[in-house]
Amino acid sequence: MFSGIIERLVIVEKLERTSRGVRFAIAYKNEVAPVQEGESIAINGVCLTAAAMEEGRFWVEAVKETLEATTLSSVKTHDRVNLERSLKVGDKISGHFVLGHVDGVAVIQKVNRNAETHDLTLKVPEICEPFMVAKGSIAVDGISLTIQAVQGKTCSVAVIPHTAAMTTLGFRKEGDRVNLETDVLAKYVQLRSNPEQPFPFTVDSLRELGF
Repeated sequence: MFSGIIERLVIVEKLERTSRGVRFAIAYKNEVAPVQEGESIAINGVCLTAAAMEEGRFWVEAVKETLEATTLSSVKTHDRVNLERSLKVGDKISGHFVLGHVDGVAVIQKVNRNAETHDLTLKVPEICEPFMVAKGSIAVDGISLTIQAVQGKTCSVAVIPHTAAMTTLGFRKEGDRVNLETDVLAKYVQLRSNPEQPFPFTVDSLRELGF
């Protein structure tokens, strides 16, 4: 699990195509808390596994299904990507709960960038539409953001200067594709609001459980 707070931008140093998909060598060095083999790491919001370690970098692999469902298929050598390591018990969650399971790919329709604002308008894939709500949370390329407004098949988000400087959103332009993960809480609420699958709790039953 992640929080959508990007640790840093990192460089894709190497790329190898395999029969399963693509292996990426990610430049990363942290002497205090080095990446461990088998560790879950989000790259542009996609949860991957550190499969091999080398001096100053580690390797992750994206299988064909992941490449088809995300923007990782267009990542090239020397590209900068967002990196977030998984949460540990007791970590502060400054964003929202992010699983690293991308729901769909959005297209940036408009970038409004000046000295004071950096707003993005995204064309949202149909599968994500039911979970889009103004003031709700969304992960864009793994970055926890708040939805400003929803209009038809588009939504808008505001990017603060710090986030723009520390993530890929600082250099994204109109027409670029980004990974979207909608709020997991919204998914469960939508599931349980289905009359055929009623929510199993009532106010009285929650009181009995101590809430």
